Amino acid sequence: MPIDIASQVVLDPLLAERVTVTRRAEVANAKGRSQVTPTVTPNVVGVVTMYENIELMRQEFPEMQFATRVISFISKFRVQTAVAGYQPDLITWRGDQYVVRKVSPYPQFGAGFYESVASSIDRMDAAI
Repeated sequence: MPIDIASQVVLDPLLAERVTVTRRAEVANAKGRSQVTPTVTPNVVGVVTMYENIELMRQEFPEMQFATRVISFISKFRVQTAVAGYQPDLITWRGDQYVVRKVSPYPQFGAGFYESVASSIDRMDAAI
């Protein structure tokens, strides 16, 4: 029973937020250059929080600069990191764009939920 209540909270429009997810298919053109084709999915519902474990992110992604914001996004919509033929998804939340760095199953809220960790790629983030 608690899992059902938790999944209702994540999907509740009073608590959850809507983000836009951009999936970016990538192919090499005839000249060997990358060509990206975005597919935009608006109104993806989930819970967005600020990601707390920045030190863990530094260990996993030492090439990242950490003057940016890092968020956690929990949803039934499965965003993806870089995979063959795709660049990592972008999450647009409150006017800022975040690139997905990590996706994990999140069964605490029931079957089919995922937690995505994403870092801001904007030069300057909007005020929250």
